[in-house]
Amino acid sequence: MLTACGKQEDGKTKIVLTTGFSENEVFKIGSSSCDRSEIMVYLTNMQNQYEAVYGDQIWSRSITVRRWRLRSKMWCWRVWRRSRR
Repeated sequence: MLTACGKQEDGKTKIVLTTGFSENEVFKIGSSSCDRSEIMVYLTNMQNQYEAVYGDQIWSRSITVRRWRLRSKMWCWRVWRRSRR
């Protein structure tokens, strides 16, 4: 998932995913870019968050959409509950 916001002077956001990269660049948004080491930190953090909620077996288990939605709701509830402490 890519998330970003910004506008060029002409009011159009330019996101580059396939051309004009320097070595190790993964994508560009306007004049900003993300390199491989940055994206790996982001992905590793996301992996750790998923494993904290669903366990490290998440990557080898088959799960139905219904079960995934239920677990996602439970995770959101836990996060909300922790934030209220």
